[in-house]
Amino acid sequence: MPNGVVDMSAEINGLVETSLNLGILTTNENSTEMHISLRSNKESSMVALENRLKTFFSILPCEFSIFDKYPSWEFNNNSVLQKLYKEVYENETGKTLKVEAIHAGLECGVFASKIKDFDCISIGPTMFDVHTVKERLSISSTERIFKILLKVLENCR
Repeated sequence: MPNGVVDMSAEINGLVETSLNLGILTTNENSTEMHISLRSNKESSMVALENRLKTFFSILPCEFSIFDKYPSWEFNNNSVLQKLYKEVYENETGKTLKVEAIHAGLECGVFASKIKDFDCISIGPTMFDVHTVKERLSISSTERIFKILLKVLENCR
């Protein structure tokens, strides 16, 4: 069964575009149940991966179903909000903002899937050891992000 990185982005160097992982495997005397998480930055790639899995499992004596999906969130290099945030960040900090696309399940994908033409970006403070018992975040970067966010909101039209 495929697992891990399936495709890399053709548009953004080094960005994982589509992946999957076997998150939960449950077995008993009569059955085995697998919960596989699929993730992609592009909806078309997600559908292609779903079809690949359907084909893979169709040759086995098993049931296959999709019961939940995490929506795709495609990178928008023409985002008005991204340009505004970058401008405010650079004015406030005197530093150049590095804009990146990441392969992660973010709430932005949920909102963008529900609201037509929704322009959104993901920002946050500096964090360490994320998703571990040692997870922590920088208070000073949280304060900086908060001040920048207030300035961005002041400039929204």
